[in-house]
Amino acid sequence: MINGFLQILIVINPRSGSGIKKDWPLLLQQYFNALPYTTQFCILDNNGPENIVSNAITAFSPQLVIVVGGDGTISMVAQLLAGKGIALGIIPAGSAN
Repeated sequence: MINGFLQILIVINPRSGSGIKKDWPLLLQQYFNALPYTTQFCILDNNGPENIVSNAITAFSPQLVIVVGGDGTISMVAQLLAGKGIALGIIPAGSAN
């Protein structure tokens, strides 16, 4: 925790889903701005998403990781968090959601 605030890492896969895309960083930043949390965004690209998330977890030390994505993104992050004692939140944004 930083200054007593819960640290939340938000992992977003902008390629997840089909149809109209939402501006997840903007929507989530607006939501969390008024709340007593410290947030950091991790926007995935095609360059080793596991390394990007793993490095963000190590550097930020979150108590909660929220994933915005489909089954593959959620599964990857869940595997990276296994055994670490970090809570996982899911915003389903895959093509079947």
